[in-house]
Amino acid sequence: MTNLNPKNEQRLVWTLVGVHLSFMSDTSMVVAILPQLMRVFDLSPLKISLLISAYTVSAGCSGLLASFFLDRFDRKKALLFFLGGFVASTAFTALAPNFDLLLVARACTGIFGGVLTAINFSIVGDALPFERRGAASGKILSAFPISSVLTVPGGLLLANVFSWRAPFMMFSGFAAVVWLIAMGTVPSLGAHIKDEAISVLKKTKALLGNRNHLHCYGMMVLQMFAGFSVIAFFNPYLVANVQFSEKDIPLMYFIGGLFTSAMTPYVGKLVDRHGSTRIYRVVALVSLIPIYLYTNLTPSSFIWVIFITTLFMVFVSGRMVPFMAAATSAASMESRGSHLSFLGAIQQISVACAASVSGWILTETAEGLYEGFDVVGYVAITASVLCMMAVATIRKHEDTPALKAS
Repeated sequence: MTNLNPKNEQRLVWTLVGVHLSFMSDTSMVVAILPQLMRVFDLSPLKISLLISAYTVSAGCSGLLASFFLDRFDRKKALLFFLGGFVASTAFTALAPNFDLLLVARACTGIFGGVLTAINFSIVGDALPFERRGAASGKILSAFPISSVLTVPGGLLLANVFSWRAPFMMFSGFAAVVWLIAMGTVPSLGAHIKDEAISVLKKTKALLGNRNHLHCYGMMVLQMFAGFSVIAFFNPYLVANVQFSEKDIPLMYFIGGLFTSAMTPYVGKLVDRHGSTRIYRVVALVSLIPIYLYTNLTPSSFIWVIFITTLFMVFVSGRMVPFMAAATSAASMESRGSHLSFLGAIQQISVACAASVSGWILTETAEGLYEGFDVVGYVAITASVLCMMAVATIRKHEDTPALKAS
């Protein structure tokens, strides 16, 4: 067993950032170019919902299935396999000649992309010492705001100049480059592999019979209700109730993404310095302010709306950094991949549930305004407070890196 030197450790972390950026950009792009897809394929509301849910449902199912076998394989081999599948399925998306095959392509992308988060954080937990996992988690999770600032606007430009297929070809090519880089930067990580294969029944017991794992799963559900209950109707509420111009929404995401991408790695460093529990509670406490302000927002000046939405993006997404740092260390090395894969499946299901609850609470007036968004905000605030209490129940394994020489 050997430890990574600081230079190789940084290369590894930035490679994982590239992996995360690949599938974050891909999933964001579908929503961004939806108007083009609606025109090209003449999509009905039902087909739109099918297209959006194809990735989420397949990603959740993939994560659930992967939780039973992911720990049987070397982390590097698992990363290369699923990232390679993601490259192929993203290219398949770009080449889909009709809606039916586009739907199949998005489902395939979800199958491979849905497991990559679990593999990424399993590598962080196995290859990096406990005291540097927060900083690594912060850098990896900064991929989402980076996609809002760089890759999605760039993809939209390609789509407008060429066609909707162009950004997916770009993301497929980018992911292929990351795959090649991962070949050289990701070490072989097989110390967790057991000689004897564990049965599905024993694996289920190991996952669901562990109270520490259950605390993570429960908190993930609360996390999604604390954020996605609001995010699900973020743009419609902004346009209908706040009377914010649709043409200014890209600028809003650019500014919010810029600040979030700068702050997320910093939150990770604070986690390593002060612990995940303390930092989570501080960030979550501050996040209550923009949640309340946004869900009670009325027609306001451009500057005030940008200020509130930026605060929302920075602190609501910032909570994921200490949570993922804690969740990564909540399982022993032998079950970390399965635990994180199952956690990812819980996340996908919880996102759908949070959006459904918001849709049940909200009503639309004859004027097209949404009523009850303040209630959605109180649901998110309540879930946030429960998370602040629940985070202390997650016990961390401070195991040392265990690398298997290639």
